[in-house]
Amino acid sequence: MSKDGNQVQAVSLSKMKGCWGDIPSFNASNCATDSNQIGDKLVRRCASLMAVDALIQNLTERWCDLEHQAIAKYPNWWAMTDPSRSTLPEGQKMADLERTRAALFGKRSEILASLPHIPATTLSDILGKIVIAALNVRTEDMPVIHRLLADSACDLAQMRCPDCNHTLTTADARSLVTSWL
Repeated sequence: MSKDGNQVQAVSLSKMKGCWGDIPSFNASNCATDSNQIGDKLVRRCASLMAVDALIQNLTERWCDLEHQAIAKYPNWWAMTDPSRSTLPEGQKMADLERTRAALFGKRSEILASLPHIPATTLSDILGKIVIAALNVRTEDMPVIHRLLADSACDLAQMRCPDCNHTLTTADARSLVTSWL
């Protein structure tokens, strides 16, 4: 079932091949069952990027909490210089969090830059790339593009083989969509 309540239609493999050209790994005998596709390199990279993003978000929230505590505890917090703030317990913790965040942002950039260079060989790989693209298009800046990518990811995650009714993407790839939404 799609988000709007309509039945998801089985995809005609012949129609898809006609649109996309012959895709060697895309045929009814090679449906994405959880046992034959788990651990795709590209899907794992996409999941790693999402995990790094989650860590960055958690550290950012912790940093904000510490800043609010410092503002409440030290009325002159805004007038203090960075060196004087760093002598306070909250300032030291905030500096530690900022260093960790900087390292994670470096790792995030490294993973993101690698994704275009890893060829998608399965529909799960394509789903992973679509999810990452959607996550990196700001809703505020490009709402239509973001919605298009998000809907495409959801649609692809729900597609089934018309012959055997297996999902066309792996559970690992579908979890990228469900953890993001």
